[in-house]
Amino acid sequence: MDGGVRRGTDVVTALGLGARAAMSGRAVLWGLAAGGEEGAAAVLALLRNEIEVGLKLLGCASPQEVGRGHVRRAGSSL
Repeated sequence: MDGGVRRGTDVVTALGLGARAAMSGRAVLWGLAAGGEEGAAAVLALLRNEIEVGLKLLGCASPQEVGRGHVRRAGSSL
């Protein structure tokens, strides 16, 4: 997946839909523009933390465990 990644949950959703990779360049560039190297590192740390929390909320120990069953269409009932 390339583009549209703003949160770690976007990465988890992409994995659930079958992506093998998700690019987060825009968010890192925002961090770089705002705080230089430290800002970019902070954005990457934030994304990593959000991915870890998303995986835990789904009950998945690793990204490889995320599947289609973890994703549903917005607005649909459980």
